[in-house]
Amino acid sequence: MALHALTKTISPALKAMALAVVCVVVCAFLLAKPAFADDLADAQAQAAAAVAQEESAQSVVEETAAAYEQAAAALEQIEAEIAENEARLAELAVLIPQQQAKSDLAFKSLYKMQNESGNVLTLLLSSGSLRELFLNLDYVTAIYDSKTKAIGELKRMKSELDLIANGLADKRALAAEEAAAAQVALEEAQAARESARAAAEAARAAEAEAAAAAVAAAEEEERRRQEAGTVDDPPSPGNPSSGDVSASPGDDGANWDTDKETFVNAWAGRIDAYMGSAPLGGYGATFAAAAWDYGIDPRFSAAISCIESSKGLYCFRNHNAWGWGSVDWDSWEEAIYAHARGLSRGYGYTVTVAGAKKYCPPNWEFWYSRVCAEMSKI
Repeated sequence: MALHALTKTISPALKAMALAVVCVVVCAFLLAKPAFADDLADAQAQAAAAVAQEESAQSVVEETAAAYEQAAAALEQIEAEIAENEARLAELAVLIPQQQAKSDLAFKSLYKMQNESGNVLTLLLSSGSLRELFLNLDYVTAIYDSKTKAIGELKRMKSELDLIANGLADKRALAAEEAAAAQVALEEAQAARESARAAAEAARAAEAEAAAAAVAAAEEEERRRQEAGTVDDPPSPGNPSSGDVSASPGDDGANWDTDKETFVNAWAGRIDAYMGSAPLGGYGATFAAAAWDYGIDPRFSAAISCIESSKGLYCFRNHNAWGWGSVDWDSWEEAIYAHARGLSRGYGYTVTVAGAKKYCPPNWEFWYSRVCAEMSKI
């Protein structure tokens, strides 16, 4: 109305100038909108790159974890071999001194026979017949063989002792070194994963802020356009995710600086308590171990199973408690590990709005809020 009154009192030239200024202002505002879109696009690109980096780091963790488990298994096998041979080592510890004494006597006898070789020759030459000669020769040979056998048995026992004690010890030292190196590699990969995860979370937060800013800018622009009378039938600006998505699963409080056994022990009971008497009850340690191996919130998979199948009670496929494609599994253990791996590679550390849109597109707002609610119970 103010602009209309002004145009009645000024010249046509000034009127044209005023209209031109208004057009410039409106065009400037409209041209400002793409900046929000560019910011959102940049944030989305950065979030996608951060998530890809997180997934890559998780893959390295899985590879190094497998290498560590293989090295640890090799070390365990060698230690089992050592344990199995402990009885033989103890036996040899008793037998070798006894055989040493026999060997010493045998050596002395051989030495004496060598020094008294003339007596041996006399014995043979004094044989009264060919038969007696062969008998005397057999006698001398048997004595010599028995003495050399005693000495040879001592050498064999000592060689066996050395092979068992030193050979296995060397193998154990090498296996222990490889296991230690594999553990260091695993810990470094886990640290890299945590860094990538933090970066991904920050990028997701930035993406959410950019999206909120873009929505707010669009709503503000729409409001101004309506006030300026430039839109006859304005569309409803509304947030595309019009459901209540303010829910949050909360911080899981998981300690990733500990070892796997401690981590599993800390979470197994909590997950079992949450599952109760449901079919997935009693698999808390499996959920926790899978979460550790694949680097996800230990509550994530368990909570989804509640939403999708009432914790395994109503499964549409064998052992498929998560509405996960059209997959059948042979056991709950196999299913839990497969689902945790899929969450890690396709959805990140924990539940997000973006993940909810991907996991349950038709009703993602409800799904997201329910998963958050269930996770908060664990």
